[in-house]
Amino acid sequence: MIAPRDSYETVLELWFGEDPDDALESNRRFESWFNTSDENDAIIRDQFSETLERAMGGELEPWTTTARGSLALVILFDQVTRTIYRGQAAAFASDERAIAIAESAIARGYDRDVRFIQRLMFYLPFEHGEDLESQNRCVDYFKELDDIAAPGFKEITQKCLISGKEHREVVRRFGRFPHRNIPLGRISTDEELAWIAQHHGWGQAQKSK
Repeated sequence: MIAPRDSYETVLELWFGEDPDDALESNRRFESWFNTSDENDAIIRDQFSETLERAMGGELEPWTTTARGSLALVILFDQVTRTIYRGQAAAFASDERAIAIAESAIARGYDRDVRFIQRLMFYLPFEHGEDLESQNRCVDYFKELDDIAAPGFKEITQKCLISGKEHREVVRRFGRFPHRNIPLGRISTDEELAWIAQHHGWGQAQKSK
């Protein structure tokens, strides 16, 4: 079995590349994280399925005692699930775990102990919470990142801030994300159905939703 440190370092290298401070590489990876393609989905399933299974079984809980281990778990629970279980209720089943790990990590200052581009992964879980408190926290975190972003990372932080505000407005309006209703077996209101029709693919094309 791979040692825990090696495992979470492997997750981070696969997700961010060898040099997270490389702005060009970070921008390229950012686009790949939030754009769906069969090829990209297959790569993520191949690279992360086994580790995600271990995480969901609780085997990797010791990772939460380190900044980088916590970061790896957040990626697994908040992002990898959305690819591997796309279109299924399981895509959202680990959201609360991701938020809990992110909250604990931020309280410990772990978000300040990782590279700039990596910080945003600690904040993304709040974008997925179906409550305004989480949404407001997400927007605040992204605003903070945008305020200090170097020029090469400014496009990323601007996109995150715009996305965070869009998510917040949807939750403010509906109290939830309507595109999740079908996989979660929820009944959509007429207003939600109208919104879904006008935003076809909003939750599928951008897996961060």
